[in-house]
Amino acid sequence: MKKIYILLVFIIVSTISFSQSNPSCVDFSQLSVDMLNSNDFLPDGKFNSARLAQGDKIEMYKPFYKSRTYMIVVSCEETLPGVIVEVKDMARNVVLSSYDPNVVHEFVYTPDKNQNLIISVEVQKSPDMPASDKGCVSVVVGFK
Repeated sequence: MKKIYILLVFIIVSTISFSQSNPSCVDFSQLSVDMLNSNDFLPDGKFNSARLAQGDKIEMYKPFYKSRTYMIVVSCEETLPGVIVEVKDMARNVVLSSYDPNVVHEFVYTPDKNQNLIISVEVQKSPDMPASDKGCVSVVVGFK
């Protein structure tokens, strides 16, 4: 019985520490959602954020539908040197890109056909910043 209590306490402590380590990324994603709202775009309801370090790369797959106008907002915390963003089709042809390592990227896109796209985000490396520092990266998609 004592082992069950110890296991239960461990699970509760782990859950609390995880939920307290990630709220800042959720809060950070809210800033991107606010950018969508200020441009009259409706967020798709998914908050895509992660804590990344320099050199990390993530990809996410999203469906885009013909004749619907979308806005993609990719942003990172200022503790990171910036991100480079590419939006590719399933054959990995680049549809949209921003190779300028900014902290905020905005794309407005209206596809001419239904398609799945890959949103690829890479955190840049900088000798001026500690490589071990992590920061939130947020990808939010909205539509009109």
